[in-house]
Amino acid sequence: MQSRYLIKNHNNFYRILKPRFKLLHNDSNNHVCFIGFQGSNMKKIRKYVNIYQKKNYSMTIFTPSYLQNYNQDYVYNASYKLSNIIKEQNKKTTFHVISGGAYPMSVVLNQLILDDNLHLVKNIIYDASPVSCNFCSGVRALKITNNLSLPEFMLNKFLSAYLITARLPMDTWCQNFYSILNSPLLDKKNKLFLVSKRDPLIPFNETLEFLEYQKNYEVIEFDSDHGKNILADKELYENTINKFLNK
Repeated sequence: MQSRYLIKNHNNFYRILKPRFKLLHNDSNNHVCFIGFQGSNMKKIRKYVNIYQKKNYSMTIFTPSYLQNYNQDYVYNASYKLSNIIKEQNKKTTFHVISGGAYPMSVVLNQLILDDNLHLVKNIIYDASPVSCNFCSGVRALKITNNLSLPEFMLNKFLSAYLITARLPMDTWCQNFYSILNSPLLDKKNKLFLVSKRDPLIPFNETLEFLEYQKNYEVIEFDSDHGKNILADKELYENTINKFLNK
């Protein structure tokens, strides 16, 4: 009985950590790489997928697992696979990322730059993204979802311990993350930021600071909690996406 229990839970744990991809490819020249929020799945992102399917877009979808941003092997494994899929598709690609989805996207972009394939990046949509670098956003996320009302110093210690086990060099990670997303090489790419001033995970002043290093961007504001822009105003959300894609 105990061995069966261990095998079952080992398999469940593996499924949680295994990168989840969904390829909805077709003959269209329009391609989107959609990276969801942590803990997302096809059911949770169906509203977003419908927007692109209405326009007959070919889609490469990655739904990250919980805490995936704090496991270096997981992020790089998933991101390298995404970059290979994009190169195989050989189509101008729109990136649409939600919340922490910007972390794997930054690795994908870096890989495309290194492989001299930046021409495959058409534009970028940041939805409730990018969150601040891992530790700060991780503590905020734990505070928001902390049903046990643990004090902040305990949350800090918990996340610090997890980062050690994940072998995540925070200074290097944060520096690479921001240097890639703020790279002058992306200046000519059109960018759309879907934001909310009452987002508890991304203080609006941090969004403004990030935008200081951006060019060719548009900002659309929603009145919503973190990652729920599409629920706040579905019509505005879809119309904004369609207008941006038609540029």
